[in-house]
Amino acid sequence: MSMGLFGLIPAVHALVVNWNDPHRNITLAYESVMALSYLTETSFYISQIPERWKPEWFDLAGHSHQIFHVFVIMGALAHYGAAQIFFRYSSIYVLFNQI
Repeated sequence: MSMGLFGLIPAVHALVVNWNDPHRNITLAYESVMALSYLTETSFYISQIPERWKPEWFDLAGHSHQIFHVFVIMGALAHYGAAQIFFRYSSIYVLFNQI
């Protein structure tokens, strides 16, 4: 849960610093998906849903721990996508491509 909430401070900082950047909203959307994914995974893991509803039905597949891992991967991919956009349109990348 802290992974999802810890991103709020850097996201607000990036929003303020890159206010005029046209790619700011795309990066912020990716980071929001990452945070939402981490918060969703935590809610599945803590609540033990769906195995709480039907005990012994989800022992092999569909267990809350497995759903947790799916959301972790989705959050990591969203963060990777945001990093790719940030790097592609940052001044360092533009500088290296001009050389």
